[in-house]
Amino acid sequence: MPSDERFCVLREFGDQWSAVSVQSLLAGAEIRSHLTGTDPGTALSMGGAPTDSLVRIQVAAKDFDRADELLRQHEQELLAKEPWLCARCDEPNEATFEYCWNCQASRSDIPVPKSSSSVSSAFASAKVPNEPYSIPLTNHSRKRLSLNPYEAAEVVESIPNRDFTIDHEATTEAYEAALRRALLASICTIVLLTPISCLLPLYLLANLPPCPNGVPRRKLKLAFIWFSTLLGFLSGSFVSIWMLGAL
Repeated sequence: MPSDERFCVLREFGDQWSAVSVQSLLAGAEIRSHLTGTDPGTALSMGGAPTDSLVRIQVAAKDFDRADELLRQHEQELLAKEPWLCARCDEPNEATFEYCWNCQASRSDIPVPKSSSSVSSAFASAKVPNEPYSIPLTNHSRKRLSLNPYEAAEVVESIPNRDFTIDHEATTEAYEAALRRALLASICTIVLLTPISCLLPLYLLANLPPCPNGVPRRKLKLAFIWFSTLLGFLSGSFVSIWMLGAL
């Protein structure tokens, strides 16, 4: 742009997104423009002080009349048209949109409901049970509202709650039995006098189930198992070294 070209303020906006949208509209008509100023939110997000300088879009003085007429036509078109509902994904779109912002489908003639949404109207005739927080059920053969492929065709009944009651007595017996096996295995390490026999009580301790709630932890038994296992390992190692030395 020439440096001596004079610019005029075409519009002022409170946010930059509206200004960028108008700038894109002008660019489509081959009208050059640039933005000045900022909004308080942007200024504060960059660590600066709030400002009362709005976002201004400026055009060349020779293009001012044409740009102003273009924006006036756009505003009239916005008032004449109504928002429309996409026939494919049921998303509402602005009046000036020719394609759906979500799925890029072409403009449809379905207006956006003003009183209630399409989802709530589907359950308008359904019988609601007289219970709080209940979901109204509809007939499985109901008519579809649109061509939305993701719309539910039927209501899936909820799975009944399963009984996850824990048998406390059986859990306690399993814990006691596992602890008893580890205790007997630790005693066998002292009798056998072989270091490799210590692997069995260690394995049983590693796979010991968690202590059930309300059952006191058998600390003395656990301490005896560890002591017996260590004693059996030391005794077995001593006997093995003595036998190898005797040979």
